[in-house]
Amino acid sequence: MSLRLFRIPAYYVGYLAGFYAHRPDLMRESYSTQHAALMADAFNQSNAYTQALIERGYDVFDVFAYAEPLQKRWAAENGIAYQDENWVTDILFAQIERFQPDVLWIEPWEKLFGAEFIEHCRAISPALRLVIGQCGEAHPGIEFYRAHDLVISCAPEVIDLYRQQGARAEVLPHGFEPRLLPLIAQSDPASPIPPADLGFVGQFIFGDQFHTARAHIMLALAQQVELAIYGEVFVPDFRAKKHK
Repeated sequence: MSLRLFRIPAYYVGYLAGFYAHRPDLMRESYSTQHAALMADAFNQSNAYTQALIERGYDVFDVFAYAEPLQKRWAAENGIAYQDENWVTDILFAQIERFQPDVLWIEPWEKLFGAEFIEHCRAISPALRLVIGQCGEAHPGIEFYRAHDLVISCAPEVIDLYRQQGARAEVLPHGFEPRLLPLIAQSDPASPIPPADLGFVGQFIFGDQFHTARAHIMLALAQQVELAIYGEVFVPDFRAKKHK
């Protein structure tokens, strides 16, 4: 009998809003249609982990916790009631109780997915034997993971830190999903972004646990080669804090 793995990927609310804004008719489709479209869009790790795990015999259920049209469609199709203010957790708990996973893999590390969430999951899914948390260079304090069985990260220094504090932690390096190559080859010819010999796809968030060093590397490159930058710039508005 295959192990059942329930995975909650870290899909940003901003990405999800843009995804549905470009596909306004999708939110009226079935859960399976919406889910397949999200997986095919290849955001974050997309279904790279999922496909690899399925090939190794796991039964995997990827759940996009903050995808409101998707999650509420699942609730409607399965006769699940939820409170409007708690729809994220109400629907997640119903899915976990229905799926009865052996393994729970949680990428987001917001407070919502802390110890109380995990303790409730264990109560409604007696089969649950392993809870995995995941972070990157940015990471929470070890207290956040006190109810987890394992923490994984692409950053060896974060794993070393957690191990020093008594946590079971392992490095999971980033990889490349070769199935993305056909998607790149089929990119929209009308795109304003021209072909390039070398590209960097990622983000820059400044702070001790984020990408300041990465930004300095790109700045050094900019002194040597011509760079074209495409993306969005978010500048926090600190005035709201000032006037509170």
